[in-house]
Amino acid sequence: MSDYFTNPNNRTLLKELSDFEDEIGIKMLTGAYIRTMKWKAQTGKCDFSSNSDFLNPRTLQNLHKELKVICGKPKFIKITPELPPMCCHNNAEFISKKKGYEVVRGWNITSCPCHANVICEFHSINKNDKGQLVDYTTDFDDLKVKAFIPIKKKMTLRVFSKGMPKDVLYFQPIIGKKCRCRMVGPPTANNPLNSKKVIKTIQGWR
Repeated sequence: MSDYFTNPNNRTLLKELSDFEDEIGIKMLTGAYIRTMKWKAQTGKCDFSSNSDFLNPRTLQNLHKELKVICGKPKFIKITPELPPMCCHNNAEFISKKKGYEVVRGWNITSCPCHANVICEFHSINKNDKGQLVDYTTDFDDLKVKAFIPIKKKMTLRVFSKGMPKDVLYFQPIIGKKCRCRMVGPPTANNPLNSKKVIKTIQGWR
């Protein structure tokens, strides 16, 4: 589990992030810190959290088939853990301002070991000046690689912060399988993939 917020080596960068963030960003940064502290207190109460190592390639292919109107192909992105966990949207904006890298929105895709729980979580990363996708957000479980399906359309943080339907932020492309892993993760059992709604929501961005 990441110790980003308690690591003294990150104090200078956290101060720089706080100075950069507007009111929305400060709330995200504060919320991420609080959630991290709460979850660290629950360590040992579950067997697994989902990650990209357990993904079935067929799941990625099927997800792209459902969302190819609005999304590019899924990619595995190596994480460069320089910025705080659970602040990906603001981190991507920070990198955009600091390095000039384009912000890319999409979904981080993870699975439990038995493949019953596949979770798509809204995520933001960057595209560097060589056209490569880069992720500077430290993973909460210190993962080194994430599976990501990019959205073709650009969207500002202001538009995103106005509110996104829960079943577009988090959803499960596979429903009906019983998890044998006792996995912990976002409560997505009531959020099956509704590709028509996801596509309509994304296409409606201005």
